[in-house]
Amino acid sequence: MWPIYQDVYQFSENGKVGLKDTNGNILLPCQFDSISFFFQDGLAPVEIDNKIGYINENWDMVLEPSYDEYIICDANENIVVFWREEEYGWYDLKTKEIYYAPYDMLHDCYEGLIVARKGELYGYIDQTGKTMIEFQWLFCSDFHEGMAYVIDEHGYTYINNDGEIVFNEHWDDAA
Repeated sequence: MWPIYQDVYQFSENGKVGLKDTNGNILLPCQFDSISFFFQDGLAPVEIDNKIGYINENWDMVLEPSYDEYIICDANENIVVFWREEEYGWYDLKTKEIYYAPYDMLHDCYEGLIVARKGELYGYIDQTGKTMIEFQWLFCSDFHEGMAYVIDEHGYTYINNDGEIVFNEHWDDAA
């Protein structure tokens, strides 16, 4: 059970949980199996029947619990990547639009680029699904400060957000 968090506490009825404010007003009815008060980039997970959804810091439902997994990305990107029954996509927090991707995997979105896998190769797409860095890597990390590490047949190296190799070297590992 939650402690009081920002004048909100968790309550339960019939084995389900909801949220009330300290005045007793119901913010979310008792329909959830769990509600987290841990917010990452302004969102916290809720769960119903092993399906995950998200609420925002105003306690509003942002994404209904219907997905197997979400990856919350950098708040500056306003993107939440999701996975459901082998279907990948992302939710744009600004436009409230859901995009489905014809890729075999999506991962983090940082600095405007989403890591994606098509077949056995990784590359990067933008928030509209357009390929920004070709699918040519055995693995790609997310971008930080304009660089990401990638793996090719020679090992680890780094690229910039234009897809250009930064160092003409390869390493056995990268951090």
